[in-house]
Formats: sequence, C-alpha cells, structure tokens
Amino acid sequence: MLPKISIIVPCYNSAEFLPRLVESFFSQTLADIEIIFVNDGSVDDTSSLLHGYSSQDGRIAVVDKENEGVSKARNIALDIARGEYIYFLDSDDYLEKTWCEEMYSLVTAADSDLLVFNIYNIINGVKHKFEYNIPPGQYGFDEFLSTARELPISPKLFKRDVIGPVRFDENIHVGEVFAFFFHVFSRVKSVCVTDRCYYNYFRTPGSATNKTNFDKDSTVLDTLLALDSYTRLFDSDIRQNRAYID
Repeated sequence: MLPKISIIVPCYNSAEFLPRLVESFFSQTLADIEIIFVNDGSVDDTSSLLHGYSSQDGRIAVVDKENEGVSKARNIALDIARGEYIYFLDSDDYLEKTWCEEMYSLVTAADSDLLVFNIYNIINGVKHKFEYNIPPGQYGFDEFLSTARELPISPKLFKRDVIGPVRFDENIHVGEVFAFFFHVFSRVKSVCVTDRCYYNYFRTPGSATNKTNFDKDSTVLDTLLALDSYTRLFDSDIRQNRAYID
C-alpha cells in the first residue's frame, strides 16, 4: 500500500533539531506516511543520526548527497516520493501528533489538489499565529482566486499528481518555495482551505533565511522572471488578479 503522505525534509547540519522532529513523526496518529530526509552535505552528526532513525523505522528513507542547496535536495526527494500527497518540512520544525491525519482527512474529503492552512511562527519559544484570513471551505480555482486577498507562500499540502513533473528551479535562491508553488498552482483545479494551523515555523537566528547573502539575494531577478513565465501557464490572465498583484 502506498503512503498517504510523503514528508520531504532537506537537512544541512541539522543534528541539533532532529530528535524533536523525528519524535513528532513517531507520534503521528496517521501511520501511513513516509519521511524522506535528504542530507545535503552536512558536516555534523546529521547523517549518522538519520541512518539510525531509518534503521528503527522503515518509513524513513535517507539520501546522502554533497552540498548543492535546498532546491536540489527537494527535487531528489520528489523523484522518489510515493505518497498520495506531498508535504515539505524544514529540519528545525516539527509536527503536532494529529496533524497528518487531520490534513489528510480535510484534503481528501473533496479530493482537493491543495490544502491551504495557517501556521505558527515560533520566536524565542513563543507561538504566534499567522493567518491568511481566507474563509474555510472547498474552492474551485477561479473561486479561490476571487476570494483570496493574497497567494499563500507558507507550506501547503500538495496532491502528488498535481505536482507532476514540476520541480524546484535550482537556479533560484530567493523565493524558490513561492516560485515552485506558483508553478504548481497553474495546474490546480481545486483548493481546500482550513483556518487550522498545520505548521510550526521556527525563526532560528543564523538560519539561511535570516542571513544576508549578496550573491544569492541578487538572483531575485531570476525569481521574478520565472514567476512571469509561469503566469503564461494559467488559463486566465492571473497578472490582473489582486491576489497575484498583492
């Protein structure tokens, strides 16, 4: 039987966070999941820890590779993921024990391509709820666009079939998650929205998202060009929609 959800986790020097993350996998009330860790050239104990966890639980797969960046790591995992739905997770984040089961129940109730949810930003150990303020419910693509005031950038649950051949652009280093989402979004027909939070996003001092890197940050033009090219994949002119503009 194929897993219901594939959870993809790129790792770089993540040994400090892995025990909390893996324990959250072990405690999930939905057992039919697979977890794909891609060790992106870590130089700490990440690899040995991951292989130890894999030996304990056959649902955990580990890929070791040289350091080539998070987009390459996610693409490798996408190529081997078998789950009906795909969930991307960062190694310093974790799941509450019922989240996979709840997400799967919501998204499959109407056979949706995408589940959009709110998140918790965790800063200095304190949870702050971040809401998109999109009314919960099932939406067709056009209805979702007319309702949303902005397109969600935060993590989502994707149907693997709707991702299809789409992969992260490995030349994009700023906004690569949104670029990937926007490309997949051009293939979406139905969206499920909940007001629940299904992601604990840790704001970690010193992480890649909090550092200035001129070489990478200067590639934002590549991101904008990619987004512009993806707008041509939609059936309608999404560039005129307020959710895209905002």
